[in-house]
Amino acid sequence: MTSTATQQANNHYLMWFRRDLRIHDNTALSAICQQAKHDNATVTALFIITPQQWLIHHQSITLVDHLLRTLPILATDLAKQLNIELHIKITDTYNNLAIQLLQSLDKSLSDFIRSGNR
Repeated sequence: MTSTATQQANNHYLMWFRRDLRIHDNTALSAICQQAKHDNATVTALFIITPQQWLIHHQSITLVDHLLRTLPILATDLAKQLNIELHIKITDTYNNLAIQLLQSLDKSLSDFIRSGNR
């Protein structure tokens, strides 16, 4: 495998879901999937649950309930229809998010290296 082919096989894109939890008629999801197909890349989906952030911004209980009830459906649809895994993270506010994501990525990379996939 050439260096370019190796790079292409290792491309990975992140789809961050916030409020729009649709997979049909979702232009951002469609665009990232098309680009991933073109680049022979994988896509991972992410949703962040931020209880304190929701309180600060006065999110309605109805909206929060809808989001939390829709996440399992989204995860199933992404996996079955698009072969995309949905990761759900919980943090109080977005202030802590960068650190948590970096720690998660560091752990994933360590696990990947330990498994012999360098």
